[in-house]
Amino acid sequence: MAFVYKPQENQTFRFTYNRAFSSPTSNNVNLDILQIGDAFGFNSQLSVLFGGYDLATDVRVYGNRNGYTYNYGLNGLPQFRSPFAGAPGVDNGNKQTFYNYNDTTFNKSAWTVGYLGLAQSDALPNNVKAILNGVVPLGALNGSGTNISHMIKSVNLTTGAFDGPVLDPTKIKDLGRLINSPTQTLEIGWNGIIKQKLLASVDVYAQRITDFVSPLTVITPNVFLDPASVAAFLQPIIAQNLTNLSGNDIATLNTQFSATNNTELANNIANFYGNVAAQVPFGTISPNEARENEVILTYGNFGTVNMWGADLGLTLFLSENARIGVTYSFVNKDEFESEGFMIALNAPRHKFNINGGYKFAKAGVDIGARLRWQDAFPVNSGVYVGNVGAFWTLDANAQYSFWFEKNFKVGVTATNLINYKRAEFVGTPQMGRLVMGRLSYTF
Repeated sequence: MAFVYKPQENQTFRFTYNRAFSSPTSNNVNLDILQIGDAFGFNSQLSVLFGGYDLATDVRVYGNRNGYTYNYGLNGLPQFRSPFAGAPGVDNGNKQTFYNYNDTTFNKSAWTVGYLGLAQSDALPNNVKAILNGVVPLGALNGSGTNISHMIKSVNLTTGAFDGPVLDPTKIKDLGRLINSPTQTLEIGWNGIIKQKLLASVDVYAQRITDFVSPLTVITPNVFLDPASVAAFLQPIIAQNLTNLSGNDIATLNTQFSATNNTELANNIANFYGNVAAQVPFGTISPNEARENEVILTYGNFGTVNMWGADLGLTLFLSENARIGVTYSFVNKDEFESEGFMIALNAPRHKFNINGGYKFAKAGVDIGARLRWQDAFPVNSGVYVGNVGAFWTLDANAQYSFWFEKNFKVGVTATNLINYKRAEFVGTPQMGRLVMGRLSYTF
């Protein structure tokens, strides 16, 4: 629906209202792609220690045709699966077995994996590891560790790290199937010509998107041992076992862990092991629809998104052949929070360019240039998560019309003329100067 008012021949006001909806795409509902196999590298690091057992946690991208439902324990919290369930000497389950959040009987299995992972790593010198085998034995964390709790974090698939915040397990809820997403847009605009020299346009709009379809989002956070509770549990065990060490071994540990006495040493070692345990994702809160303990990316309808923006354009005709112009675009947000999810616009809040051109009519040559700038913005699109930095670039173009046939033209366009290398989206290569030629004939 639109209303247009023209107070003068060269000016127009308009008011528009539009209501439309977008249906889920084929990708939204039908995707099934293995994105990353053995995402945490457990097969390459630990598989030999468990007799070649498959320890992989895969990352898969699924469509959302029918929704996803989680299993919940008696504590009301979502249950998880583990790649280590069923591994020799770890647990009697399998990769389809569900475990309770804060399940103390599974902590021994988790500790075994974390401990062996540390033993295989380069985090400590071999002589220090040998001493610690007697201070923190493999069976130190057992099923009676009732004070050891879990925590959950989501993997950042761009960095490959769990560098985000600790998540609240009570916020994990079943995800419904995708439905249509209605969009309502109000726009007020004006354009006109001022004194036959200045062409101007102003647009202001507001948009409301209901049941917003998110970009690909991780819906299966990973489970870790809570580092503080692991440290608190291990500290008295370590303190007791330190009394059995020789003076030389104590001196070696004091140097390694920056301690001056046994109490400080026990605390530092306990905190070290707590932090190690907190880096091993030994479980995945996966829905019933998952094949096993895989990390899933999918789409969902996440509440309502409200945004508004404005566009401004000015073109000044300096003469019959010369022109200069500016454009500016603004949107009030580049990131939205809806139902606990952060949704990125994947576009900058501010964009600006200044452009100009000159036409040498007698020579048949038309030249132009554009200086373009855009603001930094966050990106969250599937595995591409991060930030794009602000940048500016200079483009230029020229076109020649042949004297014997004005419809026969040759042109050249150079983008990023100064060869300022930059990536315009997360996951894309850095782009430098690009020069393109064009030969055309208009019938």
